[in-house]
Amino acid sequence: MIRLATAGLLIAFCGLWYFSLPQELFNDPYSFIIEDREGSLLGARISSDEQWRFPIIQKVPQRFKECIITYEDKRFDGHIGIDFLAIARAVWQNIRAGEIVSGGSTITTQLIRLSRKGKPRKWSEKIIEASLATRFELSYTKDEILRLYSTHAPFGGNVVGLETAAWRYYGKSPNQLSWAESAALAVLPNAPSLIRPGKNATEFLRKRDFLLHRLYTNNVIDSLTYALAILEPLPGTPRPLPNKAEHLIASETNKDRIRHRIQTTIDADLQEMVEMIAERQHAALSIRGIENMAVLVAENESGKVRAYLANAQGSQEYYNDMILTPRSTGSILKPLLYTMLIDDGLITPRALVPDVPSYFSGFVPENYDRTFRGAVRANRALSYSLNIPAVWMLKSFGINRFHYRLKELGMTLPYSAQHYGLSLILGGAEISLWELVGIYQTLAASVLKYPDSEFAQGISLNNEKPGKGGVKESPTAVMHMLEAMLDVNRPDEERNWERFFSNRKVAWKTGTSQGFRDAWAVGLNYDYTVGVWVGNADGEGKPDLTGLKCAAPVLFEVFNRLPAREWFEFPYDDATYKSICQKSGFAPSEACETIDSVQVSMSTSTVKSCKYCKFVQLDQSKQFRVNSSCYDLASSYTSPWFSLPPLMENYYKNNNPGYKPLPPYLQGCNTTYSDVSFSIIYPNRNSTIFLPVDMNGNLQHIVFRAVHSNPEAIMFWSLDDQFIGRTEGQHEISVQPESGKQVLRVTDMDGNSVSRPIRIEKAER
Repeated sequence: MIRLATAGLLIAFCGLWYFSLPQELFNDPYSFIIEDREGSLLGARISSDEQWRFPIIQKVPQRFKECIITYEDKRFDGHIGIDFLAIARAVWQNIRAGEIVSGGSTITTQLIRLSRKGKPRKWSEKIIEASLATRFELSYTKDEILRLYSTHAPFGGNVVGLETAAWRYYGKSPNQLSWAESAALAVLPNAPSLIRPGKNATEFLRKRDFLLHRLYTNNVIDSLTYALAILEPLPGTPRPLPNKAEHLIASETNKDRIRHRIQTTIDADLQEMVEMIAERQHAALSIRGIENMAVLVAENESGKVRAYLANAQGSQEYYNDMILTPRSTGSILKPLLYTMLIDDGLITPRALVPDVPSYFSGFVPENYDRTFRGAVRANRALSYSLNIPAVWMLKSFGINRFHYRLKELGMTLPYSAQHYGLSLILGGAEISLWELVGIYQTLAASVLKYPDSEFAQGISLNNEKPGKGGVKESPTAVMHMLEAMLDVNRPDEERNWERFFSNRKVAWKTGTSQGFRDAWAVGLNYDYTVGVWVGNADGEGKPDLTGLKCAAPVLFEVFNRLPAREWFEFPYDDATYKSICQKSGFAPSEACETIDSVQVSMSTSTVKSCKYCKFVQLDQSKQFRVNSSCYDLASSYTSPWFSLPPLMENYYKNNNPGYKPLPPYLQGCNTTYSDVSFSIIYPNRNSTIFLPVDMNGNLQHIVFRAVHSNPEAIMFWSLDDQFIGRTEGQHEISVQPESGKQVLRVTDMDGNSVSRPIRIEKAER
């Protein structure tokens, strides 16, 4: 019976012992920390109990492991949680001294004591701790025990854990600690309230050097290492923790409340460099009332973000993350439209695009220099960032199609294509810097990785693999876009581009939103895509707030600090040569005199045909055009001729001295409307014209303008069939019409006419 009772008690005790270990040893709140690509600390947020307590360390560095075991528990690797030899030694020393001068605790029992939150130091509690320690050793490996202890041991003040202490006292990770630094930290948990950096330096130094000497006598370190180690100074007062990518820390903290340690793709050195550039540039911009700036740098091949600056330090509304904030695009989307048009065969890089006064159902785009070129090559229209040609190209491509393709590339467009209209290409929509850099990085990766179909689509901040593929635009079309963006030569009105000239190849584009509220710059080299936004977070515009003046200097300073390698290789396997008319840049017609060639993607089936070259009949002097009504065509010459519509021609010939207008018809020749063309330049169709009023309330005149393909044409003007005058040469007429809806009609001497409905209203004084 006694044996049975004893066995029962033993079983009960074993059961109690086995189930005595808490399911979770520590439930302390941890600090949130964020690391760079190498695992170095970018920044941290203090835990909810106001302790700097980093999450469980992933691995205890060998130097600290040697130090802490030597100092605290030299038989750590061999005991079962209790060191009986250490206990016997401590009892003997305490009896001899007549007081407690030594303890026999192990690292495991200390860990249990830490988890029980300051229970009284009584014998009964020590017995419980010893029991729990042996149970703990049954479930955890020695490495796990050491990791938990190194994470939760006190290191003075509100510094808890080895990793926290390494950053707070030495400004480096535990893996970078020297032998002297590791030894100094190893002696702190033994008495953190008495010995901590900045206080009791003599005792602190004695304990550290004692440990170093023991390491030397145990042959853990050699004599030279020992001699150098004892010369190292003790740490001073706690240092501030790194605070790089502050907005990213805040963003990740709010986004992920489960994990307390997040490793990003950020390059700490590049991040620091970008922050220094932004701080310097912001100092100059803030004087002009421009407060906010964001910079994002992504690696083309991997799609990994290497620098994330969401706002310049010291700026107003600093805590707004301007990388994730949608802002008006300005003209930063023009290269994307250019790429799509080339890919679909609607233009080639050298195709002529209209640059004339234009009116699109109430939308009247203007170029930055308020001038017109008549027609301009598509690649020049892009590098000059001309607005009118961009709108014409969007009209040709189709708003719905452009809207759909932008969303495919990763742009968030919350409204329909009709909501944005043609203004979509000039800033009618909003985009975030994150989306912008992701789109351009994706296009760069499609060329970089060609012909491999697996490439990074979009950008990421973590080490998860990004999406693959998904780009509809061919590598050849993207390469044409990059080459057009590579041409940084700007018109005279943009002389400042010369400040950014570099022998490094950078394809770049700027953008400025309406009202000078947003300044953009995006650039690409072989390795990186860099995006910059500058402006005011509250939307206040400033006259000097342009992409060229404010964002481009930041962009190029970043690129000048980045490594420069080779340029993109042209994707020849994707490309084929197609003939084009040298003068128009479109597929040649029979009337095109000079044929050139351009590379297009093999997936591009056709290129739009030239409509500006035609055959004309000339008399024997070759000075006049003729037809069968006035001339024997057997004696005429058939000549190819490059001829633009009159409105385009009117401006084109002023910028292109080599352009030759069509000769006039020989006197007596009958002409038809198909032979001649003319256009009303002003007013636009269905436009409302406000008659100006002087200071005395008198109505002023307005000037109507037209252009005719025949320089000798006589044109007759009427309003609501009421004749108002005739013009020759320069077709401009000054009138003072009545208010109301009217129809303006212009008729030439051969009876050809064009009309335009307009509305006249008297302007308010």
